Amino acid sequence: CFGSGHPPRDVFIMREAVPMRTWVLPRQRSRFATLAALLCAVAALATQWTAADETLSPTFAYKGGTAVAPRRKKARVILLKDYGSLGKKDDIVDVKRGYYRNYLFPEGIAIRESYSELNKIKLEQKRQAEADAQLVAKATEQKAKIESHGEFVFEKKVREGSDSIYGSLSEINVAEEVVKSTAIPIKRTSVTIPKVTALGEYKGTIDLGAGITASIDIKVVKEGGDGDGEAEEE
Repeated sequence: CFGSGHPPRDVFIMREAVPMRTWVLPRQRSRFATLAALLCAVAALATQWTAADETLSPTFAYKGGTAVAPRRKKARVILLKDYGSLGKKDDIVDVKRGYYRNYLFPEGIAIRESYSELNKIKLEQKRQAEADAQLVAKATEQKAKIESHGEFVFEKKVREGSDSIYGSLSEINVAEEVVKSTAIPIKRTSVTIPKVTALGEYKGTIDLGAGITASIDIKVVKEGGDGDGEAEEE
């Protein structure tokens, strides 16, 4: 407001130079003053927040009050295969940019981390999990079938006057008998049995994969003898 209640002469000159629609009335001046005060308060708060951020977040640089993330000194990559001390396939690691650019990427060992690559990994992991679940279900079914069979009996020639058999019972013999009895394909290398050189009962295992192992009972009897493998009395 003006002290005398009337605007000075300079104001009349301004009225002639400035269109009427741009005049600032007393009520408008009070509104502008309030708005200006609010803007000053917001600016002060923003300055305080910026100062606090600079103290709490030393990893960011500030230009004109705007936080700017510094450039990484290392490249963040996703391993496409197991590789030494860096990690295993699908691991995310930080490596020197030159090492990635000149060796890891050209050799197909790693690729830059990105949303698209991360989505590919998630999709691949989901498919692998589904495939693993199917293998577990199949192996569990095979385990039940093998173990429900009961004893696997093998006839062997016996040395005269003893229970010792000619030769021995091998993993191949067991695998072939299991395949013939259950129609389940078994690899020789998946069969584990103790050394069998005499008549008697033994325990063995068959690795069916997917972390599933079947237990089997083995019985070695005299060839042409009775089911208990005992020699007939003369």
